[in-house]
Order: sequence, then structure tokens, then C-alpha cells
Amino acid sequence: MRIFRVLLVCALLAGCGGDDEEPTAAPARSATPAAQDEEAAVREVFDSYMAALKAKDFDTACSKLAPETTAKLVENVKRLGVSDPPEECPEILELLQETAEKEEGGQKVLDELYDTAEVDSVKVTGADSATINWHASVQGNRTPVTQSARKIDGEWKLVDVTN
Repeated sequence: MRIFRVLLVCALLAGCGGDDEEPTAAPARSATPAAQDEEAAVREVFDSYMAALKAKDFDTACSKLAPETTAKLVENVKRLGVSDPPEECPEILELLQETAEKEEGGQKVLDELYDTAEVDSVKVTGADSATINWHASVQGNRTPVTQSARKIDGEWKLVDVTN
């Protein structure tokens, strides 16, 4: 069942990665106020996404994701064994939530993830891309994650997990 839970968490995050090692030193915060504002905006998108997932507000959660992330979600759901997954992001997230609720301890794993997800650092590179280093506890193990984000039409969107 542990494999299922890890796959489920990865699917919800629209990528798979992370390990149990401590993250390397966080990048230094940008010195300019404009860069700090962009970093804060990326953090807000991440926090809003996690809060929406926890509240099962899948429309809001999906609004925080870049379009290519839905395709990644479909791929991840197929890896869970769903042969004909929904194509729309909110329905995919709802399916994953329902699947977690059916699995013994699955909802507890997701709640632990949502409650412990915390941004360690954000590095904005250029005008429209960023890297988020964050961690969460999954079954009591601190799991560091690196995730990308990009600006689309003036708004930051989460892309996927890159490690």
C-alpha cells in the first residue's frame, strides 16, 4: 500500500520526485524589492494551491496550475491504473481525492501532506520562471521537493515537480 500512497501524492502534485535527504542550502533571497515581491507571489500561489487541495476546492486548485500540468496529471493517474481518466483538471483531482479516501490511511497521508507542506525558498529566474524548494511530511518522513513555476498572462502558475 505504501507504493500506492506515494503514487497518489505524486499524482496530486503533478509530478513525481523527492527523497528523504535534507535539502541543500537554500538560495539567497533576492535583494531588490521587485524580486522579493515576485518571490512572495510564487509562495502565495503554492500556499493557495495546497489550501485549495485540502479544502477539496479543485476548481481553485486547478486555477493555480499551468496548462501542461493537467496533461501530467493524466499521465500520473494512468500510472495508478486508471485506463480512461478524466481530461479536465478538477475531475482528475476529484478522482484522486476519492481514490485516497477509499484507501486505508490514504486520506491521512494527504492531510499530512497538506498540513506540513512548507516553502523553504523561491528563486525567480528571469521575468517568467521560478523554482520552489519546499518540503512536506509523508508518513512521518520529511520529503524535500523542487517544483517549477512560470508566469502566464501575468500570473504565477505551478508547473510540476522536477526532482
